[in-house]
Amino acid sequence: MIRTRTEVRMPRELALATQGPDWPCNYCSGTNNNEDIRCDNCGALREREFEKPVSLPQGQGARPSSTRVTAEGDFVVPPVAPPRSVVSSAAHSHNDFPVNRSIYRTGPSPKVIMGIAALVILFVGLMWLLFHKTEVQAEVASVGWVHQIHVDRYQVVEEEGFDEDQPSGAFEIRSHGTKFHHNDQVVDYYKKPHTTDREQCGTKIVGYTSPQASSNDNGTATVSTKPITEPKYCDVPCTHPDVPVYKDVPRYETWYTWNVWKWKHNRTVESSGYTVKTSWPGDDRVKLNNNLRKGEKERARREVRYKNTFKYELQKGKIKTKDYNPKTLEEFEELPVGTKRKVLVSIAGGVTFPKEE
Repeated sequence: MIRTRTEVRMPRELALATQGPDWPCNYCSGTNNNEDIRCDNCGALREREFEKPVSLPQGQGARPSSTRVTAEGDFVVPPVAPPRSVVSSAAHSHNDFPVNRSIYRTGPSPKVIMGIAALVILFVGLMWLLFHKTEVQAEVASVGWVHQIHVDRYQVVEEEGFDEDQPSGAFEIRSHGTKFHHNDQVVDYYKKPHTTDREQCGTKIVGYTSPQASSNDNGTATVSTKPITEPKYCDVPCTHPDVPVYKDVPRYETWYTWNVWKWKHNRTVESSGYTVKTSWPGDDRVKLNNNLRKGEKERARREVRYKNTFKYELQKGKIKTKDYNPKTLEEFEELPVGTKRKVLVSIAGGVTFPKEE
C-alpha cells in the first residue's frame, strides 16, 4: 500500500511535507514530528540521523525520488536507514523511560572491559609468582626412607548383595529377605503440554519508510512513503498429543550373603631410617605362608618411599626448606646429608634440578 499526497501548495503544508519524515518512538511507538528531539508521549530521546543538504540548480526537471524539497527550494537527501521497528504497541508512562539514561549503548562499558583486563593481568601475575622457578644453592638438611612389604592372602571372604552382585565362584549362598533395589518409572496420568500454540496469522504494520519527495517544477512537491511490516502471530488451539506424567514405584529384590575365594590384604611390614643406608624387613618379620588354612596362600608386594630435604637461603637470614622425592634408590643414595647442589625452587612447586649443559 502506498500513501500519496500531491500538489502541496500552502507554505505551512509545504514546510511540514518537506521537513523530513515523522519518527516513531523506539519505546512507546508514538509518532513525532521530524523537528522534535523527544517523544511527546514518553519523553525518550530521539536517535538523530544525519542529513546531508544537496543544493541543485533550478529548472532541471524532475528531481530524483530520493530527495525532498525544503522551504528555501533546496533538495535534501533523506536518511538512508529506515526507522527502527516498534518494540511494543502499548504506550508506557514517562516514568518508565528516564530521559537521561543511555538507550543506544551496546556491548560492555569501558569500565567493565578495564576491570576484566585487570583481573586477567592479576591472574597471570599470580600464576607467574607461584610457579616461577629460581635457581639457588641448596644443601641436603635431612633424608628419610620407608621400605614396606604388603602381604595379600587368598582366603574365603563373606560378601553380600543382590542376585546380580554374586560372583561366579560364590558358594554357601543365603537369602535374608528383601531390600529396596530401584524405582520404576510408571505412567501416572496424561496431560496436555499447553492449551494454545503461537502461529503466524498474517502481517502487521510497525512503521513507515522515510518519505520521499520529488519536485513538480512548479513550487510544489509530491511526497510518498511505504509501510514497514513484520509477521503477526496469533494463539490457536493446541493439537499436540497428550504428554505422560510418570511416578516412582519402588521395587524390592532378595538380599543375599555368600562366601567366595578372593585375594585380600592381610598385613604390612615396614622398615625405615634417616640415613642413605637402607634395608628391607627380614623373612622372620614377614612370615610369608605361615599358619595358613586349607586352600589359603599368600603373596608379597613391595613399596618404597624416599625423601631428601633441601635447605636454601633466598634472602639473607631467611632459611627455607623444600622436599625432593627421588624415584630410585641410586638417586637417593647420591644425596646424603650435607650434599650441596644447585636446584630450582618455586613457591607452589617442589625441587627440580637444572639441566646440565
